[in-house]
Amino acid sequence: MEKHEEIKKELKECMETFSSSIRKNFLRKNSEEIKLLKNMKKNSNISEKSYIWNVQKKITHLIEICEEVLEVPQSNKSWLYKYIITGQLDDFVRRTIEKFEGSSCSGDKESFTIGTCINAIRSNKNISLYQTYDNDDKKAYWSPASFKDTDSVFKLFESYLKIKNIVEQGVK
Repeated sequence: MEKHEEIKKELKECMETFSSSIRKNFLRKNSEEIKLLKNMKKNSNISEKSYIWNVQKKITHLIEICEEVLEVPQSNKSWLYKYIITGQLDDFVRRTIEKFEGSSCSGDKESFTIGTCINAIRSNKNISLYQTYDNDDKKAYWSPASFKDTDSVFKLFESYLKIKNIVEQGVK
């Protein structure tokens, strides 16, 4: 048991070091943009809350631009595209798959699921997430068991957003 705790501690230290390295690299690569944004914030004489609100507006505007560039068709499912652009749907799908199926092949399952969700939004159809290998009835490793089709992904994600909103409203 002692050896297990020692390994766990070493892994945690490695992950913290790795995470710190990623952050430092990110800050170094984006130092000019960060400096520019800090100066803009400093010179604007607005509150932090107002600054955040302005950033949220710009992010929303950027998402709308991306949707236009991607020529997202208008349908009852197109509202989900912003969650794909921001990575929130991807994150939800991956966490759900990892929770119910484990982490093995979760990246491939997530990628397949999101790609199929994009096709479902574009075609305004419900698409099965069950796939088999060519000329075989065996379920493909990238086909998730957590979701049967794209509508089940969308419904579960919508429920998640509603619960998240309730929790966030309760916290305030």
